[in-house]
Amino acid sequence: MMLSIFIEGSSDECGFIEISEETTVSQAREMILEEIEGIPAHFRFLVMNQLTNSYVKISSPQEPKKLASILLPSAVLRVEESKKKQSINEDDQYVKEAEEKHSKRELTKYFVNNFEDSDDFIDQMWKAYSSDGKEIIIDEVPIVVYFVLGMKIDASSEAFIALQSLVINLGPNSFSSNDREAYEDPKQVFTTIIKTFAPLNGLLDRLVETMKMESFFGNFTSAAAERLIKSKPASVYLIRLSNSSAGSFAITVRSETGVHHYLIARTPDHLFLLGGGKNNYKSLDDLVSANKKRLHLFVPCKGSPFRDIFHIENIKRRYSTFE
Repeated sequence: MMLSIFIEGSSDECGFIEISEETTVSQAREMILEEIEGIPAHFRFLVMNQLTNSYVKISSPQEPKKLASILLPSAVLRVEESKKKQSINEDDQYVKEAEEKHSKRELTKYFVNNFEDSDDFIDQMWKAYSSDGKEIIIDEVPIVVYFVLGMKIDASSEAFIALQSLVINLGPNSFSSNDREAYEDPKQVFTTIIKTFAPLNGLLDRLVETMKMESFFGNFTSAAAERLIKSKPASVYLIRLSNSSAGSFAITVRSETGVHHYLIARTPDHLFLLGGGKNNYKSLDDLVSANKKRLHLFVPCKGSPFRDIFHIENIKRRYSTFE
């Protein structure tokens, strides 16, 4: 089935892709990015509701797996400017104000000592920070994490730099992001970080350890990983956040026969479990080492978005703009 692509406000078709009943909206996004050169990194999918004669957004955090066939016969892309510029920038006055507010808070280890890996508990943590009713923007997510950990902020530390870099990677303008629209929501970014690196005790250490891995690409779709890996020699691999399982990781590896993906789940006691396996591991490094020969995990893929953040003296952090 052929899906025609239009930019809102123009009657000219700007491209088309071929989809099936099995194609997901996420996959359709990737194909559109490949089909249309120069398309903005951030856009919204909308379809016309014939009854109301208005556009309806069909890709939402609650429906990330919805079949792309609902877009037929055509999809309109609406490019929208944000109501408020959101950028992670150490010189931004909004961030400075948030850090100053954080420094005046009474910090406790309540959430660390009573942590539960549940949506209700994560919601409780988020609401505790936003109790003054002010909107929390993406810039503040690292500050919220430090708040629930009961820690003072050290903006020059490896942990804070890593946390900011991961927020950028999870942001809606991150190319090859798992779900751009889902990550427009700062709470979704916060939730992903907590679930991925839980429990709270030792969270920052696990985050830094993971992001120092040469093979870790963070928020990277399976389709994007496959395109990158299939051009590499056998035994090249990368580790990324899972597209399908919140809080999990995935390995994408090039073998002699093609590209393979393996899910890395988190157990209830927060160990790492390779899909289909029985052994639990304390860290991703341990898991890779134990399965290196069996899965041919010999050469970490080059090009990790985090490759420089720990290795430049007087680092000048490179920030993205969220639109």
